[in-house]
Order: sequence, then structure tokens, then C-alpha cells
Amino acid sequence: MAHPSAAGLMELRTKPSSDVAIQSPTQKSSAVPSAATLQGGSAAAAARISDVRGLPICAASYYCLGMTEACRLYLITPPMIPDIGRFAETLKSVLGGGDVACLQLRLKSYDGVPAGDDDILRAAEAIAGVVRPAGVHFLINDRPDLAKRAGADGVHVGQQDVRCEEARKILGVEATIGVTCHNSYDLAMRAGEAGADYVAFGAFFPTRTKEAPLRADASLIEDWVMATTVPCVAIGGITADNCAPIVRAGADFIAVSSAVWNDAEGPQKAVKRLAEAIRAAR
Repeated sequence: MAHPSAAGLMELRTKPSSDVAIQSPTQKSSAVPSAATLQGGSAAAAARISDVRGLPICAASYYCLGMTEACRLYLITPPMIPDIGRFAETLKSVLGGGDVACLQLRLKSYDGVPAGDDDILRAAEAIAGVVRPAGVHFLINDRPDLAKRAGADGVHVGQQDVRCEEARKILGVEATIGVTCHNSYDLAMRAGEAGADYVAFGAFFPTRTKEAPLRADASLIEDWVMATTVPCVAIGGITADNCAPIVRAGADFIAVSSAVWNDAEGPQKAVKRLAEAIRAAR
């Protein structure tokens, strides 16, 4: 099936609970169990995930039972942007380098110190002017309040940030909300129950963007895509050279930052190589 158009990224695809089910990661049958057969959870909990308000065609490719998944790029900004005007011009060329589904504005140091609100909002305004014409979904890290003020498409929150339910109250039903789940299937299930539009697993490899002591394995993605239709993002040290196992495991998106912005040949060529590596791995 062809990718949905960029214009459709903000649409929600309603999934009746009778059509979508969750199964334990140990269940590898192609048959779809009823909610009542969910191992380790109640039928009500299964129904909540099964009817996750719909999968976001948001950050690009969507994953449905009986449909072929296709991995796409989820780009994260550098942790610091000294010259936002110059960065906006660079971003235009980067988006022309390959298929980028989503961009997350994340202005935060390696040890987790965020930029000031005014700096984030100024950056958001400049970035929105680039990504919107390109049909690229735009998220802001950590802060649903700033995402709302900036008119972003949604927010990505960590385990120590605003809860998914609270972010939903702030941003509304049409916003995209992603949740960091590290290397935990359980955290991802809880995020799905809470209404997350996607979950993020990682780090899969050492990363220079932030401290990431937990390591995820590609088998976690395999288990997740076998068990649920909630899209997943793989993050952490992913490059064109090492992304193949992650793509083949079934990740809907691979998130990259330093692999693009710190590339010796420049970010546009880095995006092109990543896009080619994803296609080659399918």
C-alpha cells in the first residue's frame, strides 16, 4: 500500500476494538485473539489499547493488521541551535535529501538542561515555516504547553515529563502524543492504554545526543509489532550503517539526530544515505 500523503499526516484512522487486538509478545500466531484472551491484562485494558482513538497517520507511515509497514525517518533537531535563521535554511536542504516524516524540536543539553521557553518558541516559529510547506509533521519535546502555543502538531514526552493523559488534555484529541518507553514493553503497553499515538524504544546503540544507560534490542520491536498496531519509533545511535536490523524488525520510524547534524559530509547527504539504507533494508 502506498504511503499516505503528507497532507494526511494529521488524520486519525479509527480502529474499532473488534478489528485490532493486543497479544502477548510470546504469541506468534497470525490469528488475532479477542481482547478477552490478552495475557497479563484484562479485557477492558485490551479494549482500551485496541481502540486507541485511532492510529495516527501522523508521523507518516501507518501500521495496520494485514497491511505492509514501511519505515520512515523521524528527525530530531540538534540539542543547541545558536543561529535559528541559518538552521532554518539548512533544514530546507535537509528535507530535500530524502523522505522525512516528522521533525521533533528538542533543545536540551546532553545532561538534560532545556533551553528557555522564549528560545524554544522562536525556534518553533522558524522551523514551522520550513516543515509545514514540506508536509513534515512537527512535534516539540517535553512541553505540551509550548507545543500548543507554537501551534505544533503534537508533543513527545519522556517518563519524567508530563503524563500522556495530561498532555492530551492540553493539546486535544487531534494532537500527536509520543511517549519514551526506553527498553520496556510494559511501559509501552501502559502508554498505549493512556492513549499515546506512538511509543519510542531505545537507545539501540551508544548515542552522543543524551545520556542513555538503557539499551533496547531489535527483538523488542519484533514483539511490539506482533502484538499491537500502535506505531513505534526506534531511537538512539542509529545510523545508515546500523539501521538495517531495526528496519527489518518492523520499526515504523527511526529517529536520528547526531547521525544527520554531525555528519562529515553534511546533513543533506546524511539524510539521503539514511533513506537509501532504509529502502535497502526492507
